[in-house]
Amino acid sequence: MTAPIIEIKDLGLSYGPEQSVLSNVELSLERNAVTAIIGASGSGKSSLLRCLNRLVELTPKVRITGDIVFEGESIFGSRVDPTILRQRIGMVFQKPNPFPMSIFENVAYGLRLAGEKSPRILQEKVEQALIAAALWDEVRDRLDARAAVLSGGQQQRLVIARAIAVEPEVLLLDEPASSLDPISTLRIEELIYRLKQEFTIVVVTHNMQQAARVSDWAAFMHDGTIVEYDNTTNLFTNPREVRTEDYITGRFG
Repeated sequence: MTAPIIEIKDLGLSYGPEQSVLSNVELSLERNAVTAIIGASGSGKSSLLRCLNRLVELTPKVRITGDIVFEGESIFGSRVDPTILRQRIGMVFQKPNPFPMSIFENVAYGLRLAGEKSPRILQEKVEQALIAAALWDEVRDRLDARAAVLSGGQQQRLVIARAIAVEPEVLLLDEPASSLDPISTLRIEELIYRLKQEFTIVVVTHNMQQAARVSDWAAFMHDGTIVEYDNTTNLFTNPREVRTEDYITGRFG
């Protein structure tokens, strides 16, 4: 069995001296698999996701303990540049957030930021990302149009294209379909299934049916810690922990 791409070791997170958000989080993320993180609102799911690419550090008074090891190296090491880390561990948020620019420039943004200047390479990589995000056929004739003209579902796929254009190793999805209609949600789920061939994906979702459909592994969070982590089939059909079963069956949460 190959080594996990990310290992979370005794992770703790607090905002100031009073507000503890995560404690003693232990989790190993498998390569080229989809891991779903489920749990009630306020259980720490999104905060955990933001720790993985150090985005949480942009919050004032944040304090982190423990470690996160990515490809054998601590992400908190002195040699790690958070900007480079966020290119390697990309993130897509709950609400689509395209930039106020053209469809093409949205996808090219990260590539330009990384120093790519060749028009030919930019064109190739933007096209590849839009194809991978299942959006190319819908926008190929209007790449110069502003991203705001796209529907909500198209905007979310555009944001995913923007994230994968810089070829990250890991893709973090924070409730990626919660603001979308059922048809757009289905397209995002199909996209997640295809993208795991190339990327390791971690998805936070409150939708347990969605977690069961798209993920290979699932982690149940409660009160800032991991209660149970297993392959998705086992977690949903034969949970070891009473709290997991109670959450899955709707007795709480």
